[in-house]
Amino acid sequence: MAVQLVATSLGVVLTILVAPFAPLFDQMLSRWHYAEPTCEDPRGLKMLDLRAEGEATVEVSSGEVWSGDSRSAMHAFDGRPGSGWVPETLSARDDDAAAVSAEAPKDEIVLNFTSPQPIALVCVVNGNASDWVSYMRADRVRTVDISFGDGEQEVSHRTSLRTLPEHEIQNRQDLELPAPAAFWAIKPSYDRVSLRLSDRYLGSQVADSNTGQDADAPTRQVMLAEVEVWVHPEQ
Repeated sequence: MAVQLVATSLGVVLTILVAPFAPLFDQMLSRWHYAEPTCEDPRGLKMLDLRAEGEATVEVSSGEVWSGDSRSAMHAFDGRPGSGWVPETLSARDDDAAAVSAEAPKDEIVLNFTSPQPIALVCVVNGNASDWVSYMRADRVRTVDISFGDGEQEVSHRTSLRTLPEHEIQNRQDLELPAPAAFWAIKPSYDRVSLRLSDRYLGSQVADSNTGQDADAPTRQVMLAEVEVWVHPEQ
């Protein structure tokens, strides 16, 4: 009985002593809980300004890297959903439900960074998201082969994108990255990222009372309106 009384008393005293430090313990424990960053909530990541001089060079398999035209690859980094990279490749139209044929050339955009980057997240706006008519007329990307290189080896993933309803067309979609290392491991850095557009959702005819019939026809061209590369901040 005496032993139980002593144990109970010690428990009460310990609770009183520890209570003021409970918020500190909660804060420490919260740091051990890891939540993946998303395009909606990058969670403190830093977005690279790929239009800034000296940040990266951009290469494309078709289309111009830079011009005043809204189809230039550099418009994929301007923050405007109504302009973007539009490759020259036209979609196959023999089957409205089909993707681009396997024989068609694959369109690719390559980012070569001037220094290795600890990439944590890649987000895209898929299609011409300036308005619903433009979105439906243009092709959208169905699947993307994304590759990361560090100068010695390259890792690749194939990831699918969604075609979105009218009220969501400007939403960012994230592309799958290599499986994350344990939180205590050194974050990998990459000096090269490539996005290869494997196949498409085909655009469709859209009735628009403000345009003529020719303007309503599918464009047969795909647009990638925005590409965002997010990195871990410097420690």
